[in-house]
Amino acid sequence: MKETIVVYHWWGDEKEQPIYSNMLHPIVLSIASLGAVNPTIKIIVLNCSKYNPLQNELGHFKEKLNFDIVPIDFTLEEHYSNVKGYQLLSRLFDIRKIDATNQLVIYCDSDVFWLKDPLPLECDPQKFCFDGFNSGFFYYDYDSPLVKEMFSVFDAYSITALRDKSFCKMIKEKTNYDAWPYIWDETVLRYMNENGMDHLFNVISINEHGAIRNINLFDKNKMK
Repeated sequence: MKETIVVYHWWGDEKEQPIYSNMLHPIVLSIASLGAVNPTIKIIVLNCSKYNPLQNELGHFKEKLNFDIVPIDFTLEEHYSNVKGYQLLSRLFDIRKIDATNQLVIYCDSDVFWLKDPLPLECDPQKFCFDGFNSGFFYYDYDSPLVKEMFSVFDAYSITALRDKSFCKMIKEKTNYDAWPYIWDETVLRYMNENGMDHLFNVISINEHGAIRNINLFDKNKMK
């Protein structure tokens, strides 16, 4: 059986509020909620901050909440740091800096909270699994050929969107998604899934990943 790892993607500035009281990006609370429902699952925080993560509050909680910190640079920073919101688009590139051979990878945003153990996973991770819209939670088998194909197409579309404003505009119009970043991963993933590449995706149910704003649409007793 393959090991499952949960990956978070974090960046911040030492001038910001302490990490334990940051309610916009409450990563400490998210990790604590995951550890409460599955105390043995491996958790990795990719830290893209420009200061030593072991000297800030994240490092302080490392031992208490049993997770690893991996300092990395944004993959897209060198060539695209002038693009608004490039950090969000970079995360699907950044998580592949971890060698997850023979592992199942779960990605989790800092504002995702767990009510139940995420395992067993609902969908077959041989495809890239997300809810069809939101990239705050997704998972996949690192070794799957279909997943590798998905990332190859995702990379090509993302870089093209960064370099070609007309292509970027077309993707946004097709998905009706015009958020504050110039372009981000949710836009590209949804475009791919809805325009001829759905064979690369599994769409998870709202019970596996639901938003509070949709609380009337899912069974709270089944909600993970």
